Amino acid sequence: IVVALTEGLVADIAKGSNLQLLGTYVASSLCWAISAGAKNEKIKSVDDLKGATFAVSRYGSGSHLMAGVLASQQGWGKDAVKFKVVGAFKALRDSVNSQDTDVFMWEHFTTKPFHDSKEVKRVGEIYTPWPCFMLAARSDVAKAKAAAFKSVLAAVGEAAEIFHRESKTMPKFISENYKLKLEDAEKWYQGVNIVATPVIPAEAIKKALEALQSSGVLTPSNYAKPKPLEEFVFKELASLSDSKLLPSPKPIVVAYWKIRGLSAPLRMMCSYANCNWTSVDYPAKMNEDGTVNKECWFVHAKPKILPKCPVLNLPYVVDPASGEVITQTVACILYLAQKLNLQGPDTSTVGLAKMMQLVCEAQDLRNAGVKAFYGRGDPDSYMKGSMPNHYSKFEAWLKGTSSTFLLADTPTAPDFHFWEMVDQNERFAVEMKTDSFLKPYPNIAKYHKDFMALPELKGYFSGPFYQYDCNNPHAKYPMPYKA
Repeated sequence: IVVALTEGLVADIAKGSNLQLLGTYVASSLCWAISAGAKNEKIKSVDDLKGATFAVSRYGSGSHLMAGVLASQQGWGKDAVKFKVVGAFKALRDSVNSQDTDVFMWEHFTTKPFHDSKEVKRVGEIYTPWPCFMLAARSDVAKAKAAAFKSVLAAVGEAAEIFHRESKTMPKFISENYKLKLEDAEKWYQGVNIVATPVIPAEAIKKALEALQSSGVLTPSNYAKPKPLEEFVFKELASLSDSKLLPSPKPIVVAYWKIRGLSAPLRMMCSYANCNWTSVDYPAKMNEDGTVNKECWFVHAKPKILPKCPVLNLPYVVDPASGEVITQTVACILYLAQKLNLQGPDTSTVGLAKMMQLVCEAQDLRNAGVKAFYGRGDPDSYMKGSMPNHYSKFEAWLKGTSSTFLLADTPTAPDFHFWEMVDQNERFAVEMKTDSFLKPYPNIAKYHKDFMALPELKGYFSGPFYQYDCNNPHAKYPMPYKA
């Protein structure tokens, strides 16, 4: 089995190779950076490239083909650019710096260190109009080993899921192994969509064939008779899709009232993990007679979703792969903990139980606080009874651990729930015109400060979700944001 650029595989198959496609490996486009010599003053943008000589690694390569795609997109015609084969990546850079050629094209993140060092200068970019990498094999080998290939492809698919799930460690791993700045590795990781699926968009093959023909890679001499698209695919393992492109990965949906409330831990978990997610916020409004209007949820939204989850309540999350709806706060936290790898370092049965006991303890604190916030309980009883009772337990836990947070030096699921209640209680202190509740609890105070300083949550704390009121407008203490 080979993993190769889509255009290269399509070209080989079109010319008569006995290769066939087994699936789409990377569904996202590849960004090709366009680079000129560092001291070339004549070329400053793509507009200056008509008539230019492109350095390419070899004819039929991506660096050659994408130059043809660029010419086509710009309306120049295939004869408006010239090509010179110079060899591998370093030879391409040397060629433009000696001005033996004008520009070359290479993958964006591989080229970026040389833009940063000013060895070459970036003058533009172009994206492949198809998924950039496909899986393929010789048809005779695929036929003989179809069962084994099926197992291998399933394993590769599982590996792709792990790759996306390990959002905290992968950018660092990529940075260290490929000599990229961490911020560049993070951007690449956010943009790449490794899917390893046996589904191949028919439109991807069509677009690649068009580009190969317009650039002169496929000619009447080597592609006289168009090959049916079905013949590009090994049909025992893969299938063509009528969709123009593979769908973008669906986001995790987090839904709740348009307040912090119970959804703040869920939103923070998704923000911290930097995953693909979206928030659905239902606004509760006050009527003129002083009653609360929640029709947006109870009348309009909930009846449509209820068939999917008969125990539906707010908050809920929607799993992007299955479409399953998960409700109840603790269940949502557990789902995201597993989905986003935030369970903690110990994932044994006992380790997960310890994680959940802390989530439940934070939920008990939340339940006690809600009574006071919404006027269903005595605020003094909460401030002098329930809150200190729970805080003393967490203070002892933090004192007894050597880690920065509850279970590790990085946040895990219970941290998001507990920290949120600590922070909401600090807003409650402002409402009640009292001192911080954290004065008797130095470990929790440090914990609160360390959590808020996490760089992964900088965007969350400066964004709209953190600035929502803590509670709905009919609460006795809505607890609005105060900078």
